[in-house]
Amino acid sequence: MTENYRPDIDGLRAIAVLAVVIHHVSPSLLPGGFLGVDVFFVISGYLISRIILGELQNGSFRFSRFYARRVRRLFPALLTVLSATLIFGAFALFAHEYAQLSRHAFWSIAFLENFRLMGEMGYFDAASYAKPLMHLWSLSVEEQFYLAWPLVLFLTWRTQKRNAMKAVLVPIAFFLTASWLFTLYMGKQGDNALYFHPFGRVWELLLGAALARLHTSTATAYSGVGVTLARFAPALSLVGLAALCVGMWLHKWNIAYPGWMTLIPVLGAALLIACRENCLANRLLALKPLVWIGLVSYPLYLWHWPILSCIRIMESGSPAREALWAGALLAVLLAALTWRFIEQPIRRASTASPKRRFALPALCVAMSALFLASCGIVHFDLSERAAQPAHLPTHARGGEQVFPPPEASCLEKFPKNDAPYHCRLRDSGGPMLALIGDSHVAMLFTGVAELASQHGYATIMLANDSCPPLDGVIGGKNREEKELCAKSIDNLFNVPEMPRITHVLIASRGPVYLTNEGFGPDEPEGYWENPVIIPREGNDDVLEHLFRKGLEKTVSRWKARGVQIAYLLQVPELGVPPQDCLTRPLTLTRAKGCRVPYPVYQERMRRYRELVAEIKARHDDLIIIDPEPLFCDKKECSGYRDGQLLYIDDDHLNINGASRVAPLILEAMGIGGLKTED
Repeated sequence: MTENYRPDIDGLRAIAVLAVVIHHVSPSLLPGGFLGVDVFFVISGYLISRIILGELQNGSFRFSRFYARRVRRLFPALLTVLSATLIFGAFALFAHEYAQLSRHAFWSIAFLENFRLMGEMGYFDAASYAKPLMHLWSLSVEEQFYLAWPLVLFLTWRTQKRNAMKAVLVPIAFFLTASWLFTLYMGKQGDNALYFHPFGRVWELLLGAALARLHTSTATAYSGVGVTLARFAPALSLVGLAALCVGMWLHKWNIAYPGWMTLIPVLGAALLIACRENCLANRLLALKPLVWIGLVSYPLYLWHWPILSCIRIMESGSPAREALWAGALLAVLLAALTWRFIEQPIRRASTASPKRRFALPALCVAMSALFLASCGIVHFDLSERAAQPAHLPTHARGGEQVFPPPEASCLEKFPKNDAPYHCRLRDSGGPMLALIGDSHVAMLFTGVAELASQHGYATIMLANDSCPPLDGVIGGKNREEKELCAKSIDNLFNVPEMPRITHVLIASRGPVYLTNEGFGPDEPEGYWENPVIIPREGNDDVLEHLFRKGLEKTVSRWKARGVQIAYLLQVPELGVPPQDCLTRPLTLTRAKGCRVPYPVYQERMRRYRELVAEIKARHDDLIIIDPEPLFCDKKECSGYRDGQLLYIDDDHLNINGASRVAPLILEAMGIGGLKTED
């Protein structure tokens, strides 16, 4: 241990990592446990800045030595966890899952995993639990900070030699303020990518840097502000510990994050660091059990998420709680072994030791080899050799096969930029069927259009993701999406091909719009932000009212055009990825996980069906199409029927599913000469 070693900071690390692990095992047990990552950022900013400032003071700072220390600190455990995860994944994951894991591995090795995750935040992205290396985004953010911040401090020090320590406050204050304002602005825009954005986290790291500047400004323990701080330090340390714990307990997923509420635990951590180890709360943090957990916190953080993720993947997102707690204990054991037999021998070796001399190049070579191996798995599609017996159809995953880009033949029907996102046209020259709605009508186009064309009908599709076809109501995750949704709904009633439209099919994911809640482990609490739909005018916030009024107004407006109109009820939601319909390569229980008990499905759909029935009672000529018999029997609903996967994700049909539903739709609407009784 160095002379500046602070055991209380290891205790603070322990609180942070335990909070993260508990949250990842059981989010309801500690709702804001994920804020432990924010505490890590403050600690990292403090320790790194203190090292750099101390070396700049005594003239010993060297970039080469700084980054060599980073490699020896980070690479041993990271190499171990990445290698173990890739090896285990080869036996436990389906081929496309293993390809995704390998892709995340090389982005993580490049310390760019946060940017990869920002790019994956699409509508059809895999659930977070299905990404075993997702947690490495925070390590990427830290390393990006470590690339820029030493250079900023070095240049400041070189250009302001006489007042260098005071001058350091300028970049700290400037970038901290800019980062905080950026965070607040992007939070108001509803940009989910903010979670992974490096500049949205810089303020936390720089808060730690400000504390480091305070503690290294003079040879004495405190001066200036520090004198006042020292006077109230014992009380402030208790306030800091209370803020840390209360902030993690009170924070919920539906609170803007990072945002104002994030300040509570972050400032709590800052107070504990500022008060030093002789304060009461800091002495509690310096207790040996907490210090030991803090010492292994880095490998524990690395190990815990891949283990919990793989358990959830093997059990289709819904493992027994006991299995998750067992996984957490396994992570602690592996972290202790990694720290004792891999990290410590390298870090404790003397400067002259051959082990230390060769450690740096060996670690760099090993990490480069792992980077090339992970690239090779993806580039040469070596993932197909892993985790067989099950091969998935190419359209079982990935929205690009089912939802190609908008077609020029459809876009040209609208003024510039006025077409919905999902705009497609199959024109046979005859009467036209219009499919309107959200992404749940977009999934039907290929199957319906192909069958309709056989009967001389053209098909046009007009849909936006997360935008229900409800007149007077808009949806979307941010302001831009809401504006696009409003424009799209206007365009539904002003289609240039209107004279040819004889039939209209409406489809949307009604249960979500009624409850603001997703379904199953693929959509955990907080997945759908509040509110999922809002009135275009007025302030009615009762979701049932908005859904009923919006759907009825849409039906009425189309009926006034003299067209035949039908509404397709929501297909059963699986709550898990469709590949879980197959027997996974490795499982704990050998149970197939994409079967939803029929009573669960009934309860999920009950109120939604009641509201649609009320609208049907007032519009007798409205055709209600119920796809339930195609996916459910009296025991369960399934996404795997007659040897085929029918879903692209947990609630959207793939091409197989669309082709299965298409005959039911056309028959109900009388296209092709047949019409069922409704």
